[in-house]
Amino acid sequence: YRLNVFPIKIPPLRERKEDIPLLADFFINKYCTEMKTSIKNISKESLDLLMKYEWKGNVRELENVIERAIILCDGETIMPEHIMPTKSIERIDEKLHTEGYTLEDVTKEAIRKAETHKILETLKETKGNKTKAAEILKISYKTLLTKIKEYGINT
Repeated sequence: YRLNVFPIKIPPLRERKEDIPLLADFFINKYCTEMKTSIKNISKESLDLLMKYEWKGNVRELENVIERAIILCDGETIMPEHIMPTKSIERIDEKLHTEGYTLEDVTKEAIRKAETHKILETLKETKGNKTKAAEILKISYKTLLTKIKEYGINT
């Protein structure tokens, strides 16, 4: 209850970028243990991407990015495409330096585009059969309908 007895000033993550590799390793170990995955490290390119970012959301934002990357990673090394889907990587420098535009914003936009593309591709493959499309996408029919509405996909 007496949290202010010894106030500690910790600078924001954007002012101590040298901590990013240590924190990234910590979060990788934490989530690999929780999720029972075999991810062993993060690529230099991925780390460079994390080092370039301004981290307005601080350590918690970094933690969320690492958790998402672990979920998306299908090998032993986190690659840039796990941090950002590939099309967003090409525009990351431009977008990350736009005032008020966070890494989470970039990621959400990229995921929306990737999901829209995959849903349209699958609906075309199934000739518009949403039940079959949901099965192929391994999501529920209700989730598919929600995403179609959310992304404004014309079927």
